[in-house]
Amino acid sequence: MNGWNPNATFVETVIEEENGRYVLYLLVDFFEPDNDEDEKFLTVRHRIQDYPKRRAAEIAAEWIERAAKRDLPGPPTGL
Repeated sequence: MNGWNPNATFVETVIEEENGRYVLYLLVDFFEPDNDEDEKFLTVRHRIQDYPKRRAAEIAAEWIERAAKRDLPGPPTGL
């Protein structure tokens, strides 16, 4: 699986404006079944890159999110 954690359950990209530039972040939720606390999900936020224009950040966000979702486990097949 290309080093991808099999416990990853959700992927989302977020664009935020910082210092006049648009920064792209990738958010990944991981299911942690061994966690004794109430929080069974761990969210990791990774800064991808900053862009001068919002449209460029939106295009990159779409590409990165689609690629990351491709590695997520799908729903069970069959009946």
